[in-house]
Formats: sequence, C-alpha cells, structure tokens
Amino acid sequence: MALTKITSNLIGSNAISAGNITDASITADDLHATLDLTGKTVTVATASAGDNDTSVASTAFVKTAIDNIIDGAPAGLNTLNEIAASLNDDTGLNTTLVNSIATKAPLANPDFTGQVQVTNAATTIHELLVTGNNTRSTLSLSSKDSSGNDVTLRMHALGDGPRAELFTLSNHDLAFATNNAAPQITLKTDGKVGIGMTVPSTPLHVRYSSAPNSGGNRNTVEDVLTLEATGYFPYGGYGMGINFQGEDYGNTAIRDYGKIQAIMRGHSAQNSSGDPSFSSDLAFWTNTGGASNTVSTEKMRITNTGNVGIGTSNPSSQLVVSASNGGKGIETQVTTHASNNQFILAYDRANSVYLNMELSALNFGIATNNGTNRFKILANGNVGIGTPAPSSLLHIQSNDSTTNDAVNMMYLTALSTGTTTTGFGPAIVFQAERNNGVNQNVGRIRSIAEVNSGTNISSGLSFETGTVGVLDESMRISYSGNVGIGEENPDSLLHTKASNNSAGDLYTGIGPGNAPGITIQNAGTTDSNHATLFFKNDSGHRAHIGAKFVNHTTEQTDLTFGVTDASGNARERLHLKANTNNGADFIGYEGPNATSSTAGDNWHLVADRAMEVKQDNNNASSWIAMKTFTLGANCKSLSIKWAAKNASGTYYWAWRITRNGTVMSMVNHGGGNAQKSFSYGLASGESSSVHSFRSYDVDVGEAFAGDVIQLEMINSTGGGTPVAGTQYLYAKQFLVTSLDKGKIYNGDRGTIRRPMVYGASQFTQTNGNEYDLGSFEFPFRMDSGTHNVLELAEFDQSTTANATMQYVGLYGYAARNMGQGIAMASTRRRTSNTDWEDIDGATVHSANGANGGITHPDFYWADGVLKVGVSSSLQITGRIKVTWRQATIQRHWDI
Repeated sequence: MALTKITSNLIGSNAISAGNITDASITADDLHATLDLTGKTVTVATASAGDNDTSVASTAFVKTAIDNIIDGAPAGLNTLNEIAASLNDDTGLNTTLVNSIATKAPLANPDFTGQVQVTNAATTIHELLVTGNNTRSTLSLSSKDSSGNDVTLRMHALGDGPRAELFTLSNHDLAFATNNAAPQITLKTDGKVGIGMTVPSTPLHVRYSSAPNSGGNRNTVEDVLTLEATGYFPYGGYGMGINFQGEDYGNTAIRDYGKIQAIMRGHSAQNSSGDPSFSSDLAFWTNTGGASNTVSTEKMRITNTGNVGIGTSNPSSQLVVSASNGGKGIETQVTTHASNNQFILAYDRANSVYLNMELSALNFGIATNNGTNRFKILANGNVGIGTPAPSSLLHIQSNDSTTNDAVNMMYLTALSTGTTTTGFGPAIVFQAERNNGVNQNVGRIRSIAEVNSGTNISSGLSFETGTVGVLDESMRISYSGNVGIGEENPDSLLHTKASNNSAGDLYTGIGPGNAPGITIQNAGTTDSNHATLFFKNDSGHRAHIGAKFVNHTTEQTDLTFGVTDASGNARERLHLKANTNNGADFIGYEGPNATSSTAGDNWHLVADRAMEVKQDNNNASSWIAMKTFTLGANCKSLSIKWAAKNASGTYYWAWRITRNGTVMSMVNHGGGNAQKSFSYGLASGESSSVHSFRSYDVDVGEAFAGDVIQLEMINSTGGGTPVAGTQYLYAKQFLVTSLDKGKIYNGDRGTIRRPMVYGASQFTQTNGNEYDLGSFEFPFRMDSGTHNVLELAEFDQSTTANATMQYVGLYGYAARNMGQGIAMASTRRRTSNTDWEDIDGATVHSANGANGGITHPDFYWADGVLKVGVSSSLQITGRIKVTWRQATIQRHWDI
C-alpha cells in the first residue's frame, strides 16, 4: 500500500532540502490539491520579461513588469488612481484632449496670439525648450519702437561655435534689469557697456548711483567694482588681478600691456574665524618690451603696511625706488633719529652705499601743511624758503606773528663725533671765482667757542677775510660783547690792533697808511658838516669827538670836543680850529695836563696856541676851569700867558689863576691875588675887550712838581663880581713857563727862559710878549734831502721873519772834500695878508776846502716854512737862528 501521507514525526525539521528531491521526481499529481505553505519559502525561477505562459511568476518577475509600466513615473503618478486623479477622473478624456489641443499652436511655425507663460511651482523648475537642428537653435522676440521699426531680440545656441548668443537683430541697445527697474546694464550698439548708466563713454563704464541727500553716504568711498577669486585654503602669493592687453604695432598680435594685482602677503593658520595673519599687497605690472612673447613684470608694489616699492616687491621704507636688480634707488625712511622724521635717501641697497641725487623740474617746490609752500627753486636758480617768488639766489622769508622781537630765520648747528674744545663752532665760507676760472676762498664768518666746558659753551663771532686764498681773522665780537678789529681777545667794547712800523708823523701825512686807526666818514659835500664819534650813557648822548669839514673845496677841517656837565648841559667844550691862512695850527706835544720830561717834549711848558676852549656853565657861584696844567718840576716863579674873551651879550667876565684850587699870588701888574676882571693882566700893548680875544701875561709865585695850575673864568659884572650868565667863555694860547732865572725889567735883552724847544735858547722883547717879537737859535745836523725847520703861525699882514744859518759840510764818501758858509733867508706877509714874499738863498759867505769843495746847501722860506736842502751824500752841521715879529712859531722839522 502506498504511503500517502507523511507525518511530521517521520521527517525531522529541515531534513528535506532541494538537493534531496531529484528533478521530476515529484509531479503535480503527487501534490495535494491544496498546499498550505504558510511560513515556507518557495523559490521558483524568474521568467523572462515579456513571458506569457502558465508558469509560476516570481515576485521579481511581477515587480519588473510593474516597474516597466511605471517607468520612472513620479511618486504622484505611479498608480492608476493617481493618474485618474491627475486627469480629473475624466472618463471622456479623449474628447477633452481633442478639444484642448484644437486651441493650441502647432509645433511647426506656431503663431501665439496671447501671452506665452511657463509657471513654476515653488520647488519645481520648468523649461521653455527650443530645439533646432544639430548645430543651431534660435529664440527670437520682436516688437516695434516709437518710430515703428522692428526691435528684435534673439537668443542663439550655436553648436558649431560652440557658444550661446543673446543679441538684438535690429540696430538697438541691449539692456538688462532686475525688479522691473530701469536698465542696470546697457550694451550699446557700438559695443560699449554701461553698468548703472545707459550712455557709457568707454568700453566699460560703471556708475554707482547713491542719494547722499536722501540718507546715502556723503563722506564715504563707494565700492563700485569688486573682483573676487576663491581658492582652496590659499596662502601667500594667491590673489586676483586685472590684465591689460592690446595689439602689437608690428604684427597686430595681442600683447601683454600690464596688470594690477591684489596679492595675499601673509598667512599663518587655518582658522574658522579667519587667518589672524592675513594681509595683502597691491602690485602694478608693466611690459618692458621686446619680442611678441614678452610679458609684463611687476614694477611697483604697495605693501600691507603702506610702504611703496618701485623696482622692488619688498620695500623696507615708506618709499623705496630701486633698480630692477635691487640696487640704486630712492628711499623714504622713518628712523629713530631726530624724533622719527622721514628721510628721502638715494641708496644702493645691493652695495649698501648712499648715492648722489638730482631733482629736475622747471620750477621745483616743497609744501607742507596741506599745500603751504615752504621751499621753492625757480627756473633761474633762485631758491626761496618761505616764499614762492625768491628775488635772489637765496631768499628767506618768514610770516611770523612776532611784532616786537627778533625772528629766528636760520640755524647753523655744528656737531662733532669727538670732544669739542675752544675754537669749535659752525661757519659760513664765501668763495669767488678768479679771473682764470678757479674758485678761491674770500671770506668766512665763524661762531667760535671761547669758553668750552662740560656745562657751558660761550662763543664769539669771528669775521675772516682772504688774502691770496688764505683766510685770516680781521674782526672778532667776543661772547662778552667786546669788539676786536685785528684783535682776537678784545679787552674793551672796541679794541683795534694792527702792526705798522711807519715812522711818519700824522700831522705831516694824515691818513690810514701810516698808523692803525678808525675812519669815520661823512660823504656829504655840504660845508661845515660833521663826522663824529658819540659817547652815550644809559639815558642819552653825553660826549663827542668830531671833525667839522669847514670847507670841502679847500679841505679845511676842524676838530671839536663836547662833554656834559653836572647840570646836564651838553655843549662843545673844545674846538681845534685850523688856521685859515696857513693850514692847521701847531699843538704842542703835551696837553694841559702833561707831566712828561722826555727830551724833545715841552718839558715845563705847554703850548696850545690853536686850542680854543669854549664853556657855558655860567652859574654865579661856579668858576669854570678853562685850562689846566700839571707841573713836572719845582719852579720859583711862573709866567702864565693866554688869550680869552666871552661871547656877545650884556655880561662882562673875570679870570683867576689857581694852584691846587687856591688862587695864587700875582707878582706883576701891581701884585695881589691872581683874580681879576677881564681888563686886568693884559699883555704889553693890549687894550681891553670883552668880546674879542686879548692876550694876557701874568707872573705868579712858586709852585712844585705835581701841582695843578688852572685858568678859570666866569661871567661877571664890570668890576669882576660873578653873575649868572648864558654867554660862552673862550680861552686859547695857554702857556705856562718857568721863571727860575729871574726876569730883567730894565735891560733890553728880554727874559731868558727855559727852552721851549729842547736844546734851543729863546729870547723875547723886554715886555716878554714873544708874539710881538721873539727869537731862538739851536744847533743841528742834517743829511741829504729837504728838511723843514719851523713854521710861522698866527701871522697877519705885519708878520716878518729872518733866519741865519752857519754850517760846515762834508761828503760822506770822500772825507777830504768839505766846505763852510753863512746863509740868510727872509720872508714877510704881504699887506693883503693873502700870500708870502721871500728873499731866499742869500749867501753871506762860503768857502771850500783845499782838497775839494762841496755843493752848498739851499736855505729858503716857502709859504711860511723855513727849509734847508742838502745835496746827495752831503752831511752838514751848524747853527740856525730865527727872529720873528707878529707871529708864533711851531716845531715842524725833521732834522
């Protein structure tokens, strides 16, 4: 009996596998009509897609068949219900579609009478697709302009380009806009593009339009163009730029003209908040030129710190100009020197040396403070500091608020790398071109340290002049204010010094050639004008020494002295007046206070015949000292002679002679005190006069060496009583003579005096008035040449003089040749008192020696001067005697 049922206890779980059942061993007949295979997996072969038989279909076959039906349909259309819903469950869909399509334009040349619109859902993008042939497709939009002309816009897709195009087919601009606004980008028919404007003036014209009056930026730079580039974690050297290109002149090839690049300079770390070390430079490139393949290279860079480099990409200063090899150039630097001031340096960095630098321009200026001109060089070479229009080679001008003080216009500062000492200081050197084209030093002004210590430098000012290119100091202003001319260490406010060995007398040759001196010149030509040296104290001028140029034709010149008395009266007190007939009168070697006893000086005697004293301090109780003399030796008695007067007025005047302030006793004119009215003490033959000079001759008692003998005067009554007055008092011809040998009153020999001239005996008439009649004689020795013996002074039309010379002569080179003689010469003043008449060379006797004679000397008068002429190689020795009338004599010889 066949086993028709296998129970579970016969076969264990999972005991029968596919491998235990042979193919075709179990047929359908063997299976139950109903098989419950729940929980079991039955695997069948998947039939090929498209099979249409009774075999079992696997789930894979079924899914594939369903997927093929759906064929990628979207989720909302992958079921029949969804499809039906999308067709509005329209069971008459066919009729609906036919009716709808009838209202649509055909695909071939459609003609739309309404608006074509493609509407997108919020998350869906729909396309308007125009497909042409294999190489080109076109979308064309047309309209009419205000003139009725076609305005056609076309879009091309060119496969053979390959490119896409958007253009106007008609002669109209192409504009782009957003937000239904006015055109924001305009492409003109000439190819110019305007961004932000519709009428571009260049191929690319960008305008940013803001409204500052409506709240826009009124004081802020507007970013008009932005260039942006991105890279993957870029670092130093990355950036973006603008490249300029154009045609080549030779072959019209496109050449690299230049670039502007923004370049990353610094980087350090990748950080989500940004690289903290980020910095950037701006580089400018140009093409040096050459073959067509040359490219531009960097020529200038502005670094992240603001430094500008020309010829270098790594400038170390605010401005560095360098050759392409990093060599010569110009730099501006901020250094630690001079309070971080900036400098322009001509510097060779390759060799680390500084270079010369030249700036060239028609006019060159430097300005500060927002354009204020400080320095200007004009085309003519004039340099202005503080002025834009210099009128000389160097013109310095200030515009300072100071109104009552000095304005410092220039500083000269001298520094030293060593330790300075005295003599150190800045200087200005002057040079000039010689006539052979060579420059030579001609002068220098120095500030010279006269005291130089660790705590103090006190400097003088030195002025140097040049002789054959060698500079020597000519004047010094010391730090104490003293001025030295020819003296480097002046010991007074004005100290002059020179070395001159000329032995000429000033009164025989006035001028600067034979003695160091000071010249004060008045270049005016008006007669009686002055050149004066003034003396001033804290309150005003108080004294003077002046020259009065009386006559510019004859050159007559007087000398005046002015002082101020205790009452503050400043007047001319002394006037040395030239003799109008025969030049300057003689003034003795010693003045009123002389004490010298040197041989040749007026030992006990003062002769100041031309010295006129003028006083006006005429208080009733004050006598005025007119003449003063200090004795140099003891004297038993003195003879005092003078001439005096007062100015026109109502007052008389009186005189007195004092010794050390005490009135002396008078031994002539009836004796008594030597204090009298103007009409007493007159010399013999004189008549009294108040307002005209009259001569006085008074003998007084003994006096001693060192005593001060003084002539005093005062305005007075006719009887000699002092009164207050305003008339000037005058005194001159003051003469003090010793009478040690006594005075002979009854003889005719006159008075024998001590010599007025050293070595000479002098005699006068009995009355002692040597002006009326006088005589003296003296020995001499003369070599060859013309010798001045004496000069007559204070002469008038009655003046006469006679001279006699006794001599012996000897030739110096032949001692045996000799001769002797007596010669006479006389002179007189003509009646008109305008010139002289002479009898010259009258030889009384002459004889020659037996072994050879001599050329006898000339003996003659010339314009009131007695002269002797001695021939060459001759020496003469002898004695001269002179007698005169109505004159005085003055020493004037060189014997």
